[in-house]
Amino acid sequence: MAKKSALGRGIDSIFLDNSIGSDDIYGSGDGNGRILQLDIMSVEPRPDQPRKYFDEEMLANLAESISVHGVLQPIIVREVAPDRYRIVAGERRWRASKLAGLKQIPAIVLDADELTASEISIIENIQRENLNPYEEAEAYRTLLTQYDLTQEQLSARIGKSRSAIANSLRLLELPDSIIQYLRTGEITAGHARALLSLENRSDIPVLADKIISEGLSVRAAEALAKKMNKKEKSQGKSVDEEGKEHNVDNKDNVNYVGILENLAMESLGRPVKIKNSGRRKYITIEYETNQDLEELLTALCGNIFDKI
Repeated sequence: MAKKSALGRGIDSIFLDNSIGSDDIYGSGDGNGRILQLDIMSVEPRPDQPRKYFDEEMLANLAESISVHGVLQPIIVREVAPDRYRIVAGERRWRASKLAGLKQIPAIVLDADELTASEISIIENIQRENLNPYEEAEAYRTLLTQYDLTQEQLSARIGKSRSAIANSLRLLELPDSIIQYLRTGEITAGHARALLSLENRSDIPVLADKIISEGLSVRAAEALAKKMNKKEKSQGKSVDEEGKEHNVDNKDNVNYVGILENLAMESLGRPVKIKNSGRRKYITIEYETNQDLEELLTALCGNIFDKI
């Protein structure tokens, strides 16, 4: 089975949409979709740029390279006012070009609305792996809230599965102190998901510190999280007002099942129903297409289609 592209759209498709080919040349006039030389001071960064952190040392190295070789790949911009442009993709090259003292920068001017520009910016950063997991999650949240999109609509627009978007958004539930570890790369998205699996939220910083101090792998962090949850359950007994011992972690409780349904829906990005009464208990997970089914099975079972 052929593997699908991680992103259904991308910078290449934008180029095709704007008829940019090998015959395009550097110029100085107007023209959508052509490569122009723009005054570097007429270009500004996006206020909602998904990438928040730029490594100063890497910028300096890129600036040195640009001083010698020039800007080999044009940035992508959209005109927001006469002779004023806002970056859609390529802010790092623009910053480095300013450091290198360039007066002009090659740019492709796109005729795109704000939503499309936001999508291109996110796609470009994801494809280049420029975003840390938190920045990616924040970018998805911005698109969902600012443009009133559903996760399904966002999935269709940027070519990411709903489950991938839902899993990414869950990272925003972490405490600020843990999010900082994601930003700096001290923990990965896999580590973060292990932290989110902890039933006692006070255990999150404890496990996070252990991951960092001991350099735990994601698998080791997941195993330790399961161990901590088991310990929490064994201690989850209390005495009610009548002095009768009962287990707080009652898995037959309707509220508990409802919580699990919501967590499953957030994780998988699709409707989930759990029947937890009677002799037969089962889970129902909805899907729409064969591709949707493949994404669901991959999320639940791993790369099972590699065996086909």
